[in-house]
Amino acid sequence: MKKSLKLILVVLILGLSFILTACEKETPIMEKELPSEIKSYVERHFSMDKISFSVKDQDGVKLTYDITLQSGVKLEFNSAKEIIDIDGNNKKLPDSVIPEKILSYVGSVFPNAFVTDWKLEGRFQKVELNNSMDLLFDADGNFKKIDD
Repeated sequence: MKKSLKLILVVLILGLSFILTACEKETPIMEKELPSEIKSYVERHFSMDKISFSVKDQDGVKLTYDITLQSGVKLEFNSAKEIIDIDGNNKKLPDSVIPEKILSYVGSVFPNAFVTDWKLEGRFQKVELNNSMDLLFDADGNFKKIDD
């Protein structure tokens, strides 16, 4: 009896594992297949860069678009085609991608630093500076704390 119960549990665990991994699907897509909102964002804020690689990432019900530019900058867009993550690969991000209030705060409090990463995390915005500091802001761009 115990052996058959263990076997059933193993089969259930393996089956559940298969189902969960089957829901995750990364599909490379051509630039021409990208939504126009994403292409416009790249052209507007990274006009001197080109798209190197694009992936449509379906993880269960969550859909994202992951874009890698030739410079190494990585962009992530949600299913509504809104930017949710910019990894500047330790390079200065264009001022145009940083919300004005955050850009102003960083410029006044850390005048010798610049933003290398920006991320939308729930109701918060997080930026990383070239001095390795992580700053947390609310959705309106109000400084909350230095993040650990």
